[in-house]
Amino acid sequence: MKEKKINFLEKIDKISQNKNCYCKNGNRIELLELVINSFSEGIVILNSEGKVCFCNRVAVDILGYGLEDLICEEFHPLFIKDDKVLSKVKEEFKLFATTGMAPKFHNPLELNIKACGREKKIELLLKPLKFRGEWLALGIVSEITKQRELEREILLLKKKFEVLFEQVGDAIFLLDKNGTIMDVNYRALELFGVSTKDELIGKRPYDLSPELQPNGVPSKELALEKISRAFSGRVQCFEWMHKRLDKDTIVYGEISLSRVDLLNGPVVFAIVRDITQRKMLEEELKKKNRLIFELSETAPVGIIRFSAKEEIEYMNPKAKEILNYMGGGSFERGSIKAILKKYDLLTFLEESSRYGKSNLKDFAISIENKKKWIQVIVDPIEPRKNSSVRMILRDITSEKMVEIAKEAEQRKSKILLESLPHPAWLVTKERKIIAQNKAAEIMGSRVGDYCWKSLLESKYIPPEAKETMERTGIILPGIKCEFCRADEALISQQLKEMELDIEGKTYDVFWIPVDKNHFLHYLIDVTKYKQLQDKLIELSMKDPLTGLYNRRFFVKKFEEERERSKRFFKTFSIIMLDIDDFKKINDTYGHNVGDEVLINIANTIMKRIRKTDIAARWGGEEFVILLPETSLKDAVFLAEDIRASIEKIKVSEVKKITASFGVAQYMDGDTLYKLINRADEQLYKAKKHGKNQVCYEK
Repeated sequence: MKEKKINFLEKIDKISQNKNCYCKNGNRIELLELVINSFSEGIVILNSEGKVCFCNRVAVDILGYGLEDLICEEFHPLFIKDDKVLSKVKEEFKLFATTGMAPKFHNPLELNIKACGREKKIELLLKPLKFRGEWLALGIVSEITKQRELEREILLLKKKFEVLFEQVGDAIFLLDKNGTIMDVNYRALELFGVSTKDELIGKRPYDLSPELQPNGVPSKELALEKISRAFSGRVQCFEWMHKRLDKDTIVYGEISLSRVDLLNGPVVFAIVRDITQRKMLEEELKKKNRLIFELSETAPVGIIRFSAKEEIEYMNPKAKEILNYMGGGSFERGSIKAILKKYDLLTFLEESSRYGKSNLKDFAISIENKKKWIQVIVDPIEPRKNSSVRMILRDITSEKMVEIAKEAEQRKSKILLESLPHPAWLVTKERKIIAQNKAAEIMGSRVGDYCWKSLLESKYIPPEAKETMERTGIILPGIKCEFCRADEALISQQLKEMELDIEGKTYDVFWIPVDKNHFLHYLIDVTKYKQLQDKLIELSMKDPLTGLYNRRFFVKKFEEERERSKRFFKTFSIIMLDIDDFKKINDTYGHNVGDEVLINIANTIMKRIRKTDIAARWGGEEFVILLPETSLKDAVFLAEDIRASIEKIKVSEVKKITASFGVAQYMDGDTLYKLINRADEQLYKAKKHGKNQVCYEK
C-alpha cells in the first residue's frame, strides 16, 4: 500500500516538474489543480511553514474540516496530538523553511483525529515536492479506521486460533501445496516423540510413515494423492499408519484434511487423532471374534444364536448338520424356525429365555424317517430376562445308542462298534474288553483281555501293581492306566476325553458311559494334526530364512531371563552384531548371495553358542544373542570368537565378510530396549571406528 502511494506522489511530482505540460492558455497550475481534484485519494500540499496551501475534495471529506478552515492553517497541530511526533515534524518543517533543503519525513504518520463527531484513524504519507524553486510537502491522506479495526479483529482471531491450535487434544499440521509441514501444535510433538517443532517442520507426512500403508500402497504415493485432493477443495477423511521418531513403534491416526485459504495463500489443515489404542483393541477384538468364529464353525456341537426377539443371528455348520438343514451357505431364517418349531425346540427356547436361566433337555427327533437324539442347552448370553440366548445342540444319538446297546445282545453292540470309523472298545468297569471293532483289532487288542494289558502292554499302570503282577502273577483289583478317566465317566454318566501321546502318536481319547458298569473306549489318531500344530508354533517362533529365533520370541525370552535374574541375582549379557557393508553385497552380487551370507552367519553363530543361549534375527542384517549367566567379559570373549569365525566364511564371489559387534551387560532396572540401545551404541561405535571389531561398555 505504501509503495503504491509513493508511486502516486512521484507521478504528481513529475506533472509539476514537466515544463512541456500546458493547457491551451499555458496555465499549468490550473491543469495541475484540476488533475489533483479528480483523484480518488486525499491530497494535501503544505508550504515550508507547514501551512496548508492546497487540499483536494477527498482530503477535505476525510479530515472533516471545511476548505476555508484548512487553507493557510498549520496542518500538523490540527491533527498530530502526540508531542514527540509533533516535535519531530516541526523540526523537519523548520529545517525545511530555513535551509531550503528537502525535508526527510518519518513516513507514514498514523494520526488519531475527531471528524464530524466521531473518532478516526488516518494515515499521512509525505514527500518533498519542488515547485517553482520552492520546496513543498505533498501528502496523501487515507482513512484507515476500518482497516485498523479489521486488523484488531484479525489479531484477536489469530490469538484465539493459536490458543485452540495449541490446546486442542488432537495433533494439528499445516501443509503447503507440496505437502511440506509448515507448522504443528504441541500435541503433534507428543504423538511423534519429538521435543521441538523444528524436528517436524520441513518434513512431509510420508517421512513420518512406514514405506507401505496397511493396504499395501506406498505411503508417499498415497499421501501426495490425499493432499492433492484436499488442495482441490475435497475434504479427505481416512486412517493412516505413522511411525514415532523416538522409537520403532507404529502410531495409527484418524486423519482429516481440508483446504484453508490464508492471506499468503492456501494451505492444507490436517487434524490427526491418535487411535492407536482403539486400533489395538479393535485388532484384539477381531482376533477374539475370529477365534470364537473359527471355534464355533469347527465346534463338534451345534450353536444357534437368537436375538432378544428370538430372531436367528448365527448358526454354525454343525447345527445345520444336526437339524439336517440343506439350505446351502446362507440359511433362511423362516425355514430354520419352522424346523425348530416342528421338534418343539422353539417352545423350549421361549420357556427358557422368558426367565433368563440356563436349561437343558434331551429331544428325540425324526429326520428323514430316522430317529435322532439331541441334547439342547439354552443359555442366556446375559443373566437377565429377555436377553439374547445361545442354543447349543449336541448330537447324543451315539450315546443314546450305547444306552440302548446295553440292553441288546452283544451282537448289536458289535454292530454299533463297527459303525465307528476309529478304534472302539466296549469295556467293563473292571477294564475287561467285551467287544471291539475291526479298527481296534488292528491295534492288537483281544476280546476278554484287560484293556490296559492288551492295548498298552501294562506300560501305564502304577509301578507297585506292575511289580506285584510280575513277581506273583496276581492282578490286583482296580488296576487301570494312570491317565484313565473311565471311573469319572461312569460316575458322572458323561463323556470324558483327553489328548494322549502314546508311543510317538497323539490320540484324542474318549470314555463314553454306556451304563453304570460299561463304557465305550474310543480313540482318534490326531498325530498329523498335532504335528501340523507344532510346526505352526515353530514357524511363529523362528525366522524362515536363517532358522534363528525371531524378534517376538527373543523379546519373550528376554523378559523370562530378566525375571530369573531378579529372582536368583544372576547377571546376563547381550551381543548385537550387524553385517558390514551388507547393502553393497546385495547390490553387487544379488539378494540370493545376500541370503546365503545371512544363513552362513546364522549357522556360525549357532556353532559358537551354548544350548541355553538365544540367538535371534533382530531385523535385516542385524542379529542379537542373549547369554544367560554371562558376564560382560565372557560375552566380549564370545563376540570376538564369533567375529573371527565370520571372517573365515566364504560365500560365492564375495571377497570378505565381516561384522561389527556391540556388547552390553544387564543392569538392574534395564528394560529390553534400554539394554538393546546400549548394545546398539557400542555397535555404532564399532562401525564408526572401522568396522569388523567388538566394542563394549568400559
